Amino acid sequence: MTVRVLRSDSELRDVVEPWTALADAAGARHNMQPFWCLPWWTHIEGGELHVVAVESDGQLTALAPLYRKRRAGVDTLRFLATQILGVSEVLVSPDHPSAGDELWDYLLGLPRCVVDLRQQRLGSPGIDAVRRNERSPWRAELGPASPGVAISGSWDDYWKGRRTKFKSDLQRRERLAERENTAVRVEMAQDMSDVEKRLPDVTRIYDEAERAQPMLHFFAGAYRPFILDVFRGAAALDRLALFVLYLGDTPAATMFTINNGVTMGSGGNRFDHAFGRLSPGLLLWRHVFEFAFSTSCTEFDLGPRDSVYKREWSTQAYDTVDVSACSSDAVRALQLGKTVLRRIQAGRNARHD
Repeated sequence: MTVRVLRSDSELRDVVEPWTALADAAGARHNMQPFWCLPWWTHIEGGELHVVAVESDGQLTALAPLYRKRRAGVDTLRFLATQILGVSEVLVSPDHPSAGDELWDYLLGLPRCVVDLRQQRLGSPGIDAVRRNERSPWRAELGPASPGVAISGSWDDYWKGRRTKFKSDLQRRERLAERENTAVRVEMAQDMSDVEKRLPDVTRIYDEAERAQPMLHFFAGAYRPFILDVFRGAAALDRLALFVLYLGDTPAATMFTINNGVTMGSGGNRFDHAFGRLSPGLLLWRHVFEFAFSTSCTEFDLGPRDSVYKREWSTQAYDTVDVSACSSDAVRALQLGKTVLRRIQAGRNARHD
C-alpha cells in the first residue's frame, strides 16, 4: 500500500471516479462525494488541500478529504465541506480494511499537527479503523445523533405509523389551504435543464426566508456557484431531486435530495414565512418522503441534530463521533489554551449581548 497527499485541483479531478466508487462502497453521505467537496473547495473553503489517499495495487482503497490550516507553526486538519449539511467520514473500502489502518497511521503520525475530524458516522469503516489504532494517542467524543427513516414496505404503511396528532395537524393545514382556494402542488426537477427552470422560484423562496430568518442563502454570493456545481455533479449521476412547493402560483417551500442508490439525504430546506400558517415546509416533506418510498433507497438520512419535525418523521437513528488527536503534549497544551480563550471570549460576548 502507498499513502500520498493530493494538494491540487488537478490531482483531485484525476481521482473523481474512484473517489465516487469508494464513497459509495463505504456508504458515505453526499457531502463526502467529490461532486460536493470539489465545488466547496473551489468556491468556499480557505486553507490548503490535504487530501490523503491510500492505494493498493493501483486501486484507491481509502481517502480522507481534508484541508489544512497553519497557525503558529501548527497544522490543523479538518474535513472539506463539513460546516453545513451532513455527516462526514474517512472513506475506507470494506474490502480493504487495512487501508484504513494505513491512513490513520499517517494522520496520527504527522508532526506539529492537530487532527480535528468531527461528526463522523459511528460504525463506518473509517471509525472502525481508528478504533483499532493503538500506536498513537487519540480521543473520541459522541456528537449529535442523526435520525432517519427506514424505507421499507409501502408509503401507506409508513404513513399509518406516524402519530395521529401529527397526521391530523398536517391534514388540517391541507384543508385550510383548500378553504382559502390555495391549490397545493409540488414540482420536482432531476436534470439540470429542469433545475435551471426552477431556479428563479427557488431563489425567491430563499430571499423571503432570509428576510424573515437569516441563516444561509445557497443562491446568493459564493454559495450560488457552489450549489449549482453540486447540482450539476449530482444530476450527471442521476442522484439529484429538487423540489418546489407552490401555494397557488406562488413558490412557498423548497428543498433538494441527493442519493447514492441506498441512502437519500436532504438539504436546503427553506420556506416563505408569509405562508407560515400553512406550514409549507411540512407539506413539502410529505411529498419528499412519498418520492423516497418510490425509489430503490433503503434509508433516508435526516442529518445530525435533533428537531421536532425529525422526531415526527424518523424511525431510526445512528450516532456521530468527533475524533481528535494532537501530535505532542506541547501542541495539546497550545490547543487547550486556544479553547479556553475561545470560551472566555464567548462568555464576554454573551454578557455583552
